[in-house]
Amino acid sequence: MAVNFKKLFILIGLFGGLSLTTQAFAQEESFSLDEVQEVVAPKPAHATSKFSIMGRVDLTFDKTIDDRSDMRNNHFLLFLKANASKKVSFLGEFVNQSFYHVDYEANPNFAFSFGKIMVPFGDPRRYHSYYGGVQGYGINGVMFPNIWAEPGVNFKLKLGSSKFDAYMVNGINASSKTTDIDLQSSTTERQAVGLRWSQVLVSRLNTVVSAYYSDYWPGQPLYLGGFDVYSDYGYGGLDHLRFSYGVAKAWVQDSPTGRDFYKLGDFYEFATNVFNPMEWRLRYGSYDDDDRTDTVDDTQSLNLAASFPLDVLKILIEYQWNFEEVNETDNDLARAMVSLDF
Repeated sequence: MAVNFKKLFILIGLFGGLSLTTQAFAQEESFSLDEVQEVVAPKPAHATSKFSIMGRVDLTFDKTIDDRSDMRNNHFLLFLKANASKKVSFLGEFVNQSFYHVDYEANPNFAFSFGKIMVPFGDPRRYHSYYGGVQGYGINGVMFPNIWAEPGVNFKLKLGSSKFDAYMVNGINASSKTTDIDLQSSTTERQAVGLRWSQVLVSRLNTVVSAYYSDYWPGQPLYLGGFDVYSDYGYGGLDHLRFSYGVAKAWVQDSPTGRDFYKLGDFYEFATNVFNPMEWRLRYGSYDDDDRTDTVDDTQSLNLAASFPLDVLKILIEYQWNFEEVNETDNDLARAMVSLDF
C-alpha cells in the first residue's frame, strides 16, 4: 500500500490456550449497539408492557465522480426488545433477521446470550466493522461482513472496569479445499471459539483486544487478532475531540494456494463537535487482502463527513476517496443521507 501507518501500533497477540466450549446493509452510519441497548433497556417493574420497539429509516443520495447518481433506502430496521422475566430478555432485528438473541443475566457481573449473536470481535459499540476505513463497497463489507452475526452462544463477565466475552459461533468458511478462505462467508459444519477483553484504561479512554480461532477447512486453521482503542469527548481535557483506532489481522495457515499468508485491515478516525450541534469526522483505513501479492481487493479509503440534527432527523454529508492497489477505478463519491432513528 502506498500509505502505511500500521507500524504506529503493535497488534496485540492472540490469547493463548483457547479451549472454551462455550446480509447486510449497504452504507455508513448505522445504529450503534449502545444506542439500541439504551433505548430498549428493560422497563421499570411498574411498567404495564414488557415490549419495546425502535428502528431506523433513511434515504441516501450518492453521486460519483463520473456523474452517475443513485438514490436508495439503505436501512429499514425494526428492533424488538421483550422482557420475559427479571433476568431473561430478547433483542432482535426482525425485518432482515440480521441478528437476534436471548439474554440471561444471572447477576450484574455475569450473563450469557444465545441465538444469532453479533460476533464479539472489535469495538463493542458498533454493528459495522470499519477495518479498511469504510463499512463496505456495495452490500459486502471490506474485511468482515457488514453485519457479522452468527448462530452461537456468548458468556459475558464483568470484573471492575474490565469486560470479557467468551463465545462459540459458526466459523469462517472456504468454498473448497483448493480455494482460500472468504472472511465474508461462514459454515455450519465447523465452529469458532473466541475471546474479547474490553477495558476502561482511564476515564473516557477504552481499549479492546479480540482473539478468534477456527478451522476454515478440517486441519487448516485460521487465527484472528484485533486491537481497538477509542476515546470519548473530554478525554485528556480534549472537550471537543474524540478518536478511534482499530486493526485486525487474519493469519491463514496451510493455504491450498501456496505458503501461509495474512489479511490485515485498519482504520484511524478523528471527530470534533467544536461546531456543536454539527460533528465533523475524518477517517482513513486500508485493507491488505493477501500479503503475498497485490490484488484488486487491496484498498485504501479516506472520507470526510459532517452530521447534524434537524429536529429528530439526522443529516449526513460525506465525501469518500477510494483507492484500489490494482485496477484503480473511479469510485470516489459524494453522499447525502437523511435518517430517522426512533
